[in-house]
This record gives sequence, structure tokens and C-alpha cells, in this order.
Amino acid sequence: MNKGVKRFISIILVIAMMGALTGCGSKSGGESEKSETKNEEAVKIGARDWVEQYIFMELMAYALEKNGYKAERVPDIGGTDLLQNAMEKGDIDMACNYSSSFYTSILGHDPSFDKAEVYDVSKKEMKEKYNIILLNQSDIDNSYGLFMLKSKADEMNIKTMSDLVQHTHELVFANHGGWMDGNKERLIEIYGGDFEWKDEKQFDISLRYSSVKNGEADVSTAYTTDGELNDEEIVMMEEDKEGAYEPYFAIPFVRGEILDEYPEIEDIINELFEKLTPEEMIKLNSRASIDKEDYDVVAQEWYDETFK
Repeated sequence: MNKGVKRFISIILVIAMMGALTGCGSKSGGESEKSETKNEEAVKIGARDWVEQYIFMELMAYALEKNGYKAERVPDIGGTDLLQNAMEKGDIDMACNYSSSFYTSILGHDPSFDKAEVYDVSKKEMKEKYNIILLNQSDIDNSYGLFMLKSKADEMNIKTMSDLVQHTHELVFANHGGWMDGNKERLIEIYGGDFEWKDEKQFDISLRYSSVKNGEADVSTAYTTDGELNDEEIVMMEEDKEGAYEPYFAIPFVRGEILDEYPEIEDIINELFEKLTPEEMIKLNSRASIDKEDYDVVAQEWYDETFK
């Protein structure tokens, strides 16, 4: 056999051996990847149908994935009742809802203004009735508040609700639906005064912020994690007394069977919400709802920066 043929055969053999080694390497890599996944079936994480809920969903799913779990997103489930039904049926395994949503809507209690009572009772009864585990209550309270233009508030030296109640007769209130009628009695009980205004105008709820910014009104209502509150021209009145509104603190919750199988998930999600402050939530909501950034990108960037 001449040298050229021998050399050709040698090359073919080397190529064949490299291919075999590559095949083995691919198999090994796949087995390694599979072994690093802590759950065979994805944890299904649900959300109601607005931006803040999408962000909660993405944060929880991404946190689990970063810790070696498979996760599946299930958005746009709807209201509290539908979210609860999905959890009971096993269509989802985890979600985030709000303290008074558990207490009144699911468990049927009369409204309470006691933050600790609402959480403690809800945690106990959700486990007893449904084997659904409420994790730690976050500091994110998606309740009500009143806001003004910062320039107007500074001009009148209004910082707190107790300050505001001294000036209601000088200010125009932007109402929507029957909000003030429904909350006036409780506000008077907590802060005094009469919560009568110089004028009270009706606006669609979507126009609350624009009505104040363009000078048609001086005061209106906010949900306390609204993305619009990231605007430096807007200031919320400080709630210097407790109990004006029902508590709506964000609480992640999980099916008991999931925590039985993967107890580490509790610590992962509790740590996530411990680091997620109300101020950070407003910023995330602002990026997604006002700046129209993709909510998954917003959530993942915050997580990577916070847990780097």
C-alpha cells in the first residue's frame, strides 16, 4: 500500500474517532443538564390580568429557573375567584394575590383594617381549607391613597393626610365612580375633618393623573403601586395614621403539594419578595405600563441586578 493511501486512511480514521467522541460528549452534556433540573414537571405560575401581576409572575418564574427549576407562565387568568379555582384544580401551582383578596373574597370575612389579623387569619384558613400555603407577606401594599402635584403640595405645605384634611375646602377633587362616597366615612373616622371639597369633579378612572397634571383638579386617588407615581411631579400623601383603607399587601401563595415536594421553593420566593420594596415595585410598574417595556425584560433585569 503506497504512502498516499495510508495517509488517506489515517485521516478517515481520525475523523471517525472525533465524531464518536463528539457524540459521547453530546450525550454526557444532555445527561448533565437533565440532572441539574430539580423538577421533572414545570411549576406553573399564574397571574391575574394587569401589568403588576405579570411582573410578579415573571419574577417568581425567573427566580425558580435561576435556582434550577422548570417553570411555566400562565398569565391572564382573571379575578381572584378564577385564580383560586385554577389553584384548586391544579391548573396553576403558584401565584401572587393580595391580603384582603384572600380574607374577604375567598374566605368570606367582613372587611378588616388590621394588617396582621388579615394576614394571620388568611394564612391559617387557606391552609386548613385548601392546603394552599401563603408565604411571607410582602411590604407591597396595592391599596388606595391620595395624590397631588408636588408643586401644589409644597406650596400649601401638605405632606401627610393629616395636613391634607386641613385644606380640603380649598382643593378640587377628581372623583371616579363613587370612590369618595365609599371611603369618606372611614377617612373622617381616622383623620377627622369632613372631606368636603371646594369642588368635586367626575372623571373616568383612566384620567385621574392627567386631570391633576393639567390643572383640572388638585387631588385624586391612586393605587399605591401605580407606575404613574414614579413621576417626580406627583406626590402621594403620607398615611400618617393606620387603618384608613383595607390592606392589600402582595402575598405569594403555593399549593401545599408543591412545597411538600420542593420545600426550598419557599425560601427562594420569600427572599425574592423581601428584596422587592414598594419603591422598586412602582419603578417596575412604571417601566412596563408607562414606558411600555416588555414586563419579562423589566422583571429579569431587576432580578439579575438584585441577585448578582
